[in-house]
Amino acid sequence: MIDHAPNVAVADGARRLITRVCKAHGHPVVVYTASIRCQGQLELFRQVHKPSFPFKVCGSREEAWAWASERRQRDALGSPEGVHRPEAPSL
Repeated sequence: MIDHAPNVAVADGARRLITRVCKAHGHPVVVYTASIRCQGQLELFRQVHKPSFPFKVCGSREEAWAWASERRQRDALGSPEGVHRPEAPSL
């Protein structure tokens, strides 16, 4: 989880490190910022660079935490992103 403050840029070296580690291990990255401008820039990054790891932009810490918690649960259960496993029918 990354807290992206307005008017703060992520250094190129840090961006490369995050990308390399997350790509190699499939770690998800969630960035949260209350700044609409920062959210737009992060969404542009996601669309242009199309990271090969799960990447989410959130507007609040709570939203980011919920997404990260959900990912951890899904990963612990072995359910890949995008695959819906319907519940077994009740008898």
